[in-house]
Amino acid sequence: MNRNFTDKYCYRNDNLTAVDSEPVFVKGRTSVYEVIRVIGGKPLFLEDHIERLERSLHSFGLEICGMKSTDFRDKIASLCIENDKVDGNIEILVTAGNDKTITTMVGFIAHKYPEERDYRQGVKVEIIEVERKNPNSKVKNTEARLAANAFLAENDCFEVLLKNKNNQITEGSRSNFFYFKEGALCSPPVAAVLPGITRKYVLLAAEIAGMKVHEDFLLSDQVKDLDAAFLSGTSIGVLPISCIGKHELNLNHEPLKNLMKTFRGLVENTLETAGKRPTD
Repeated sequence: MNRNFTDKYCYRNDNLTAVDSEPVFVKGRTSVYEVIRVIGGKPLFLEDHIERLERSLHSFGLEICGMKSTDFRDKIASLCIENDKVDGNIEILVTAGNDKTITTMVGFIAHKYPEERDYRQGVKVEIIEVERKNPNSKVKNTEARLAANAFLAENDCFEVLLKNKNNQITEGSRSNFFYFKEGALCSPPVAAVLPGITRKYVLLAAEIAGMKVHEDFLLSDQVKDLDAAFLSGTSIGVLPISCIGKHELNLNHEPLKNLMKTFRGLVENTLETAGKRPTD
């Protein structure tokens, strides 16, 4: 058992409450969640996160009546004020009790963002054979996530890429995986991975940049043929990979640098328009 939330206050359903007064979360119940990055008091890609939360709930036969992104936007704005905090990660955690009672918790959680040098120098990743069940849903404490966490705790790398029994690389334990091959941007098929919100906007950035995009599995023994690759995710944005195992990648890859620049522009534009009314 653990208490996820940091800072002073969180929301339990519609009630603002002190974090210290909340019980620890109980394992063994169905819990789906979303982690949203807040920048300058504005939640990034909030509507997309709420849509995915609804899909995750639906996959377990659950739903929250009347769930709206505006309600969560108001809660996040309130938490920023009450906790005197405008940057960080917010988690929305929806837990179903044994009697199908739904509890929705919203609060700041601990986060770790890459350093600026990581975006210049890239990060090291390794490959492990682990498969996620129900990969399209974001579920708490899966066996795959726990296995990845154990590997990361004992090895010197930023992230692990998961491969299935067919040696196909699917995704990172906390991220989506992209690679460049034969002049195109490639990613594993969406049916085999968590459809990341950042992933969606990476693909949009690629379209804006005029890149060819393919969905295709990369086999673990094909890593040696790659020129460049990167991870994407809520906390990391677009993060270059310096090496996969012993294979070093090109950090001066122009299409990758162009994609990173285009993605940053999308983020800045989204934050600039976040929360504006149509008449603004």
